[in-house]
Amino acid sequence: ASGTFTTEVVTGGSLVGAPLQVAVAAQSQTSDPQPGNNSTEVEVEVTPAVVPAADLAVSFNGPASVPATGLTTQVAASVSNLGQLAAANPVLLLTGNTLTTTSSVAAPAGWSCSKITNGNRQASFRCTAASLAAGATAGFTVKANTRPVPASGQLQLQGVVSSASADADPDNNTGSYSAGY
Repeated sequence: ASGTFTTEVVTGGSLVGAPLQVAVAAQSQTSDPQPGNNSTEVEVEVTPAVVPAADLAVSFNGPASVPATGLTTQVAASVSNLGQLAAANPVLLLTGNTLTTTSSVAAPAGWSCSKITNGNRQASFRCTAASLAAGATAGFTVKANTRPVPASGQLQLQGVVSSASADADPDNNTGSYSAGY
């Protein structure tokens, strides 16, 4: 007969990445015809515990190029919580080279967005909510000006998302969108 077992050993953080030697032995009150296989040793690497957390991410979706006619274009911005826990007090900050005082952001239910004017008709938007559940996505519609054409020849939007909760992967907290004229 054979058996399998799993064990969890709590160690100090200083051992993360270090090898840990584990020895196991078995014995019985019954005579064993092969006593040489009653013990073994194994070396395992200490890994950090996975702590459940929120994981906010921001992304954009819009036209590949700016329409030749019209004064504005619409771009979809999404904030997703890819983590295992809800994100408390999430904040989305939207900036861009064509966001002005006449630009707007339509927020989903439970979110509110305020326009921050930066002088010279430039603007940014700060969108907030009480929380974003694990696995949930909030969709925003950004109406960005397309005229006058920026010197770069590109309409550019940037988004940064944060929250009061721990974030499992802060590398996906920023996103951008760019479209040529």
